[in-house]
Amino acid sequence: MGFPTANIQVPEGIQVPADGVYEGLVLVDDTVWPAAVNVGLPPTYADDAASAHLEANLIGYAGDLYGASVSLAFTRWLRPSRVFDSLDELIATVEGNIDDIRHHLGEQGVSIRD
Repeated sequence: MGFPTANIQVPEGIQVPADGVYEGLVLVDDTVWPAAVNVGLPPTYADDAASAHLEANLIGYAGDLYGASVSLAFTRWLRPSRVFDSLDELIATVEGNIDDIRHHLGEQGVSIRD
């Protein structure tokens, strides 16, 4: 969909919040990025529970996330998961979520190096 996205594997035994969309912070290397995070089954395009996952759309990030090790902190619940009637409606909603997060957390990464 055009958003830099980290598909996060959750280790067995680690609890995650209920399915839905959250605001979060993602640590990549030594920088923390604001993110829109989807937890669980993506209801619009998933066929079965095997598709359940955790994905974070990083705001302001322009690098390649493939194979990157990331850490995630949830900061705020935004909305429940829901089925969209079209891809355009889904994209518009995700963009609205990202705008909300930008206003709350900004759109720049913050280095944690000394």
